[in-house]
Amino acid sequence: MNMTPAMPPGKPSQRAQIAAGVGVASVVLNLFGCCCAPVAALGALLGAVAAILGFLEYGGVGAGTSPLESRTWAVVAMATGALGFVTGVLFFGLMMLGMVGQGGVLDQLRQGFNEP
Repeated sequence: MNMTPAMPPGKPSQRAQIAAGVGVASVVLNLFGCCCAPVAALGALLGAVAAILGFLEYGGVGAGTSPLESRTWAVVAMATGALGFVTGVLFFGLMMLGMVGQGGVLDQLRQGFNEP
């Protein structure tokens, strides 16, 4: 039997709101991350942090340690965090391979093979 007292109704927790904000920031950063590898890497990192915090907050709502109003914020954090992580890793990986940015690994390999 769970003896943890339920949270009173009210406003969402600050942790849920911060997690959702970090998730949205990761998606916004990745809009610029398609042009700059460090920005894409930062967007991916923030996306992972947001998804983890959202998951923890969602579990807290289920356990009764976070207010029920935090559930929507937690889902937003998980969704935007996952989107930010995936797009950040994708953009960063493509840039490292030279498919998006100039002078990547593939370009350097091609130049090496073309030299006599």
